[in-house]
Amino acid sequence: MLQIKNRYFVDTCNRLVHFRGINLSNNSKFPFLPPLPTNESRNLYSTKTISFQGRPFPLQEADNHLRRLKYLGFNLIRLLVVWEAICPNSPENYDERYLDYLVELVKKMREYEFYVLIDAHQETWSRFSGGSGAPMWTFEQIGFEVRQFHEAGAAFMHQHTLHYNTRFWEANYAKLASATMFTLFFAGSDFAPLTCIQGENIQHYLQKHYLKAFQQVALRLASFDHVLGFEVMNEPSAGWIGQQDIRQLETQYRFGAMPTPLEAMASGSGNVCKVSNYTFDRWGRPKLKGKVLLNHRGIKVWQNGVKCIWKQHEVWDIDKNNLPVALKPNYFAQKHGQKVDFIQQYYLPFVKRFVEMIHRINPNKWIGIHQVREQPPLNWQQIDIKQAFFAFAWTDQVTCRTQKYHAWLNYDHKQQKILCTQKAIMTSFATQVKEQQEKATQLNKNAPAICIKTGIPFNLNKQKAYKTNNFDHINQALDFLLKALESQQQPYVLWNYTHNNRNDYGDGWNLEDYSIFSLSQRGKERDLYTGIRAIEALARPYPLFLAGKLTCLEFDYKKHILKIVFEHFEGVHAPTEIFLPEVHFPEDSLITVSDGKFEFMPYKQKLIYHHSIEKFIHTITIKRN
Repeated sequence: MLQIKNRYFVDTCNRLVHFRGINLSNNSKFPFLPPLPTNESRNLYSTKTISFQGRPFPLQEADNHLRRLKYLGFNLIRLLVVWEAICPNSPENYDERYLDYLVELVKKMREYEFYVLIDAHQETWSRFSGGSGAPMWTFEQIGFEVRQFHEAGAAFMHQHTLHYNTRFWEANYAKLASATMFTLFFAGSDFAPLTCIQGENIQHYLQKHYLKAFQQVALRLASFDHVLGFEVMNEPSAGWIGQQDIRQLETQYRFGAMPTPLEAMASGSGNVCKVSNYTFDRWGRPKLKGKVLLNHRGIKVWQNGVKCIWKQHEVWDIDKNNLPVALKPNYFAQKHGQKVDFIQQYYLPFVKRFVEMIHRINPNKWIGIHQVREQPPLNWQQIDIKQAFFAFAWTDQVTCRTQKYHAWLNYDHKQQKILCTQKAIMTSFATQVKEQQEKATQLNKNAPAICIKTGIPFNLNKQKAYKTNNFDHINQALDFLLKALESQQQPYVLWNYTHNNRNDYGDGWNLEDYSIFSLSQRGKERDLYTGIRAIEALARPYPLFLAGKLTCLEFDYKKHILKIVFEHFEGVHAPTEIFLPEVHFPEDSLITVSDGKFEFMPYKQKLIYHHSIEKFIHTITIKRN
């Protein structure tokens, strides 16, 4: 059983555990039966017969995939579980077959010695609002007609357009469907007191059923020690809570048609609105293109006889000129005469409820807490959460937003500075990672951080690697990203492994193509590396268990050289175990140690190093012969 001690993850021998993880999987965001990737619109709204049993992959295929991931050196699996998978049809009608499948899958992961984190996953609330997560019934309970979202501009969905770009989905956080649901989920009792389900306010109703759903998962996995813990919610949003003026566009992420909250409310009620339209410049910064019409056909997203929730609460109305007008422009900015503090008033109380639910079942489970999107840095010292870690997502923003990689050119969005050398780029990347680590100390001075999502799109530069079968620029981009994390000794989880990825539709979700594996890259041979993309930069050596504090980890994937330096902990006599991928370090590799003794087991891709107690600092160098 691993523990969290003094910002580190330690095993029973008091060795530091270094995580190299993989997310399973981007296709876990949509059903397995019938298969409903986002490029497929048929049966999208038929939720009565759907099942996520088989996500991330069928149980009978699990050995093949887990063996491959183990061979690549991963020791941690972040397992995506969406609310919709647990109860797709109604609040407490749990899919027992899916839950049974999860248990068997997690058992199988134990056979391959994986640690597991359960990710309560979502993006932009639900796949019916352009992302993933919540079931369709959450919309229907408050009177939304989800089939009208795309045409009315309440969400921009891949399923309903041929002109889709993978950068569209994140903009849905600011649109009517997602923003309304997050506002209701976290603060419905304050901002929508009239919205009740069977006499219960919508906030309490939604939170109650969210907690009950993930309670089902926690109960079934409680006895598995290799299941380390649960994340409260992936990349949560405040919705419109804290919005200073509903007539203004305050969100930072802007791409495509971007209505203000007032315009979003009005268009959802059947009004045609002219809204700002954005693209990205070469640095991934939002750039205003002009104006576009939203909901040009005047479609309503509310069910017959249902009035817009925000109109019911007199936030807005239509004036005598038939134009939308804000009656309470700062409605979401203050309550009871006080400025709204989303984190303290709404987010942390929910986090505490989630923690209490998990720890009633098993008090030893870790809790992963995310930063809230576009909210200020958190100060969580006021709450005492045992076994907590800070979960953050980080990647090369310019490369991901522009879908282009330039080895010598990047941009620091915080400093608003162009970076023209690899040294400057690496310094910027390392600083960004360090800033995330510092946020963990605000959660708790002893809390560690895990980068739970990092990676690159493999279809960079207009799918150049697929057309030429040359992945050199992909290797370079991935190596640079991972070196920044390794330079800060940052545990990370790569995004992602999708077992049925193809070059044409990527991972199957909103045209994302981040999978380290693809059916399109498989050759005739069927070894463990078949189908792996950019394996040179991906298969990386690292200390699995370290008998001390790491002071240096340097790896050159082109020269096949590894250098590890560490200071041993007094009283720790267990050996250091290092993963050495055979793609870089075959049996005849040259190994040099400063002291002690070692055993190289190439068939296990592992080096066992016993340090001497006479020396405090130990150096291990490995070179390909």
